Amino acid sequence: HRDLHSFPARRSSDLSGFPTEKSFSKSPDKNGNMVYAHRPQILWDGTTNSIINIAYSEGRSRAPTALYNFLEKNLFKIIDPGAVREIYADSEYTGHKQLIYLIVRSSSEVTMCLKQNPKIRRWKEETIKKANWKKYGRKYRITSTDYLLPESGKLFRFVVKQNIETGETRCFGS
Repeated sequence: HRDLHSFPARRSSDLSGFPTEKSFSKSPDKNGNMVYAHRPQILWDGTTNSIINIAYSEGRSRAPTALYNFLEKNLFKIIDPGAVREIYADSEYTGHKQLIYLIVRSSSEVTMCLKQNPKIRRWKEETIKKANWKKYGRKYRITSTDYLLPESGKLFRFVVKQNIETGETRCFGS
């Protein structure tokens, strides 16, 4: 593996909206052609510690679309949604709509790093207002609030993680 810093610098005129080193983001599309792509979406079996399915979405796809396509065209074609016990989703895929979709569609436990859209920002502000901070490692603190999701009837634990030095926050939920 080559260190990313060992690649020569590129002029801004060489950039086309894709990552500087384009070969790192290429993957085969459904026809086998190499295209610019998002990171892979992976179906992982935590019991056997192995990959079940992996897919890339073309670079022009938006992340929520990539999530829906992966689940509907890959995951739920080989595994019944009722058989999925747990889903972890990273922040580029996870707004409030995606959270509800995952919970309702799969009936599984969902843990996600949440992108701060208006709904998530409102939950963050409410959680910080009544914060009962707990230390989380040396550099962070966390606080949480439980919300009832009317679409599913499930409780959702919303967690705000804050860097003590910078005040920067990230939001998680499960």
